[in-house]
Amino acid sequence: MYTEIKDTGIALTVIATNPAVLEILNTIPEPARKPIIDDYLLKAVIAAVNMMPENENEQKLEKPWIPDFTDGTTKYALWPDIVKDDSKPSGFGLSYFVYGHSYSYTFCGSRLTFRSRSRAKFVFDNYLELIESVYLVDKPKQITG
Repeated sequence: MYTEIKDTGIALTVIATNPAVLEILNTIPEPARKPIIDDYLLKAVIAAVNMMPENENEQKLEKPWIPDFTDGTTKYALWPDIVKDDSKPSGFGLSYFVYGHSYSYTFCGSRLTFRSRSRAKFVFDNYLELIESVYLVDKPKQITG
């Protein structure tokens, strides 16, 4: 079941990631390295959670789930409330309303979409530190000297 995805190593195994990917990502210079690696790991966790069954009556998917936004089924996305914190002074802002002549809009990419609310809550509850690393900017360390 998806609740077995207790760490990023298990997630990478479930989605059959080549370990060399992380070695390549580790060559990215700081300070960009950590949020880029964490973004990759967060998307791997979401893919793994979406592949695994929700209960014993379901089967694990053979390949990562790709949401079909035209099939009329409900999809879920993380939408956390961000509380002001002096260690993360940037806050979080995102302008997402986009429309065209069809008056369609989007706010979440398919790699951040969940098959169920319980899957989204599981990732939020168990990977909050990873989510914060991706979406919040840490306060720079004071340089003295």
